[in-house]
Amino acid sequence: MRDGNYVALDVSRQIDGRYPLIDGCHETWPDPDYRGPVANSFSEFLEQVLRTRRGLYWLGE
Repeated sequence: MRDGNYVALDVSRQIDGRYPLIDGCHETWPDPDYRGPVANSFSEFLEQVLRTRRGLYWLGE
């Protein structure tokens, strides 16, 4: 992201054997109330990025 926000890989837990990705907003990190889910795996994350081709793809339309 151009504004310095990040997506973080949560290696502290797994979902179906995969590590989920969470929102890593630089302004609210590490407050757990603001670490919402982005994708259940890196492959799901990459599919979303390539399909939507928008900057804030995980926020929906």
